[in-house]
Amino acid sequence: HDTNGIAGAEFTDTRGNNAIVQEDTDNNDTGGFRPDGAVGLNFDFPLDLSQAPATYQAASITNVFYLVNTLHDIHYQYGFTEAAGNFQSNNYGKGGVANDPVIVDVQNGVGIGPSFFTPPDGTSPRMTLSIGSASGRDSGLDSGIVIHEFGHGVAERLTGGPANDKALNGRQSKGMNEGWADWWAIMLMQRSTYAKLGGYTIGSYFSNLAAGGRRFPYSFDKTVNPLTYADYNNASTYTSTHKTGEIWASALWDMNWLLIDKYGFSSDFYHGTGGNNTALQLVMDGLKLQGT
Repeated sequence: HDTNGIAGAEFTDTRGNNAIVQEDTDNNDTGGFRPDGAVGLNFDFPLDLSQAPATYQAASITNVFYLVNTLHDIHYQYGFTEAAGNFQSNNYGKGGVANDPVIVDVQNGVGIGPSFFTPPDGTSPRMTLSIGSASGRDSGLDSGIVIHEFGHGVAERLTGGPANDKALNGRQSKGMNEGWADWWAIMLMQRSTYAKLGGYTIGSYFSNLAAGGRRFPYSFDKTVNPLTYADYNNASTYTSTHKTGEIWASALWDMNWLLIDKYGFSSDFYHGTGGNNTALQLVMDGLKLQGT
């Protein structure tokens, strides 16, 4: 909640240096209700999933505010810093262009797909999180969806440099953008109980489908997820950025498991030294090396 570097919060609602999170049920992108934690910054709001999403807006917005700030901090550890074009109101003299916290619209209408718009460094990106038209579920309560959308912003700011918002506009690079976003989602939801040959989904809560929003669960086991680069030749894959992304995310997920085989898994996403941490670092470094 701090934006000036002096002790004490500048805001008592869901605004801070990294994110501004609010409801936007009318989908007009002008801001809306933000829950207030008062002087004690107590954001403990009721959540009853048997009720309609409108009844737990405060809880959903709080959840997204917490998660987006957590994603800011995790990605920072691997190199998505001020100089690299991250999303901050105040860059505290550490480079980059300031005044661009993520604006997040929660419960942003019904049936409008979650999305992330990333302008060049210095202008705030916007994440929209909708309610599913079929499921009636709030995407702000699906961590994989939020991580996926934030991942678009990271990939787009890093590829070609933070001033270039057009570097991932090609057919295949758009697909890779979807792949990185999916991969970060499964990587940052990964637990020590995950198995190399297990299958893990994206968007299962939001869609209310066990299979989630992809053709196959992500898995090292090719009997669970048979996708290879050869599948890019399939016309239905070639013309779909999400289907193209599944191939790239599958390749990176396999890399993650090979590194875990060698170096183990760490549940510390900030300072761990496991194979999964190495995988996260390699992808971040690779994104920075990419040109336009």
